[in-house]
Amino acid sequence: MDGLGGALESELDRMASKLSQFLAELRRRKVTRVAVAYALVGIGVIEGAQLIFEALELPHTAWQVLTILILLGFPVALVLAWAVDLTPDGIQRTSALEQDTGGTAPGRGTALARWALAGVTVPVVGVGLFLVFSRRSADFRVEGRIPLAVLPFTNLSGGEEEEALTNGIHDDILTQLSKVHALRVTSRTSVMEYRDTEVNLRRIGEELGVNAILEGGVQKAGDRIRINAQLIDARTDEHLWGETYDRPYSVASVFAIQSDLAREITSALHAALLPEEEERIGAIPTRDTVAYGLLQRGRELEEGSAAELETAIELFRQAIRADSLFAMAYAELAFAFYRKVVYHGAPMEWADSVLLMARRALALDPNLPIGHNVLGISHSLLGRPEAAKEAYLQAVRLNPSYAGPLNNLGFDALNLGRCDEAYEWLTRAHEVNPRDPLPMANLADAAMCMDMDEAAVRWLEKSAELETPFDDLPAYWVGLALKQGRLEDARARALSWLKED
Repeated sequence: MDGLGGALESELDRMASKLSQFLAELRRRKVTRVAVAYALVGIGVIEGAQLIFEALELPHTAWQVLTILILLGFPVALVLAWAVDLTPDGIQRTSALEQDTGGTAPGRGTALARWALAGVTVPVVGVGLFLVFSRRSADFRVEGRIPLAVLPFTNLSGGEEEEALTNGIHDDILTQLSKVHALRVTSRTSVMEYRDTEVNLRRIGEELGVNAILEGGVQKAGDRIRINAQLIDARTDEHLWGETYDRPYSVASVFAIQSDLAREITSALHAALLPEEEERIGAIPTRDTVAYGLLQRGRELEEGSAAELETAIELFRQAIRADSLFAMAYAELAFAFYRKVVYHGAPMEWADSVLLMARRALALDPNLPIGHNVLGISHSLLGRPEAAKEAYLQAVRLNPSYAGPLNNLGFDALNLGRCDEAYEWLTRAHEVNPRDPLPMANLADAAMCMDMDEAAVRWLEKSAELETPFDDLPAYWVGLALKQGRLEDARARALSWLKED
């Protein structure tokens, strides 16, 4: 036993001696100092890159690639620090250098900084090449933003409830993507024209003025839901991205899919996703399946007849009873009250109800774009233009592709005689809603206000080319003729309009 114990003690002494020599060698080669220097420089580059990438609206993927490359470069820097030295005479193997136990190898101090800088420079150059080639291969930007259309999703299940669910998911995905400032998302009004269409994607892209198109379908079977989506380059028909999400059905899972999809689309288009946008995209408006279903059914009816609107109002109220914290339901109810006043002749007293429901919605969710839009509408109804403008502006800040407040800002500015401002807002409304005749007619009105009669004619002609032109479009032609002093033409157009009615 004594012999075995002595052998064990001797082996431990030998191992301790080797470890001591190894640690001494690490100190001599300054590997630990290189590790610390690399870590400090790497952390600084990562943090600085995040701020720069966000400011320049570079894709979040590029920052992730940079971080991964810097992490991968760490062990490489340590190996190089162990094996070789950067000296005034060039690169030399460490073993070839004079070993001085009392000092450091020649040029060793400056070599630390050189190795750290070299180790971080390689990933930075790699990311630079990544950005150059990724943007060169897929440059979708127009005036700094990426035009995108989300076509109506296909109901793969059949049935009215499933149809409402499919339409609701399409609306929500479109809304989620609209929250990303780097994207210019075509509004629902314009894309609904292409439901069940046989028009090819290239032509749709040209008509909507977009470079990328998202299409997909929804299938609900029992307690599971499947959502598939694919992103297409509208200019080349190239498939850019595709995914199928198959999960247990719940409202939380539906919203999670929508959030994941919005992130994936943003990444595939090399668009920047700001931290606050990431937070808003990930929010879950409700976890109540019943409330969510009632909201979707109400949305299907609110743009219909007076009777259908009343049914929608009741459905929104039921959704609120099912989930009293469902901000979207309050906002939709406020919007339905507004429709009663403007489209179905309800007394102006209903404007107070619009204001009340809008404020309740925003008390629950201050970042709800539709809540700010309908709040602005209530102020407009009540004759408060400045309060309305601030509410519309907040809606646009939260959702820069929201056609409603953009058009409202233009219309209100036009009524106040601010023609230049009106034209600017209405142009933006037309960009995100190119198949809606109302912004075109209002643009013609703003152009007349600015004595741009030729532009007014172009907007009126463009509106008339749509399959469903603005009902009151003849009134704008009459107004233009009167402005130009063409009284007989104005009279003839007015008579023709009255006969049509």
